[in-house]
Amino acid sequence: MMRPARLTAALILPLLASACGDAGTAYPALVPVASILAEPALPDAPGAAATDPAAVAAPVRSRADAQRDRATPQRGPVIEPPTRARMDRAVARHR
Repeated sequence: MMRPARLTAALILPLLASACGDAGTAYPALVPVASILAEPALPDAPGAAATDPAAVAAPVRSRADAQRDRATPQRGPVIEPPTRARMDRAVARHR
């Protein structure tokens, strides 16, 4: 004979497990594997670059130069020299 606690658990646990799902939410649509693995569709014509590459290169070069200018201040040391010297002294003391 089952104990009352086990019987109660055996009846309540499946109910609790079924209450965890959201029945109102639609299941997402499945996508065929072939469409996931297929090569992406690229445009047929490269546009202005095919007829006049220099017209496309100038704005791209300008944007690249602007990005380099923005990056220049980041090229310095990550830790300022006085802080680095203090850290090096502390490490030397503990060797």
